[in-house]
Amino acid sequence: MRIETTVEVPNVGEVTIFADLSDFSIENDGIGHYECWGFKGYDKGTSYLCLEKDPNWDEKLFTAEQNKAIWLWICDEAARDNCPYQKLCDIAEPIWSQDQADRKEAYDLRNV
Repeated sequence: MRIETTVEVPNVGEVTIFADLSDFSIENDGIGHYECWGFKGYDKGTSYLCLEKDPNWDEKLFTAEQNKAIWLWICDEAARDNCPYQKLCDIAEPIWSQDQADRKEAYDLRNV
């Protein structure tokens, strides 16, 4: 399934960027079990959806110079609030979650 959104790239205009649902995975920022100064604990962290590959766009619609500008914009915006990776993750999260729930249900039904 293709996840897509439209972004505004300076000096280029509107660009539809996309990624396949299979390009997403769950990441976690926790460290698990730890010990510090004699205290033992567990940091379960926070799980979040992560885009494993770079976003795509239809390069045939743009010139080589525009494609370079799009790529540089994506790289530059990755560290900002306007992150194209995060935009795609926000759109994909409910779809990905439902897909995982459907897979678990199908697996559970096969193993009854």
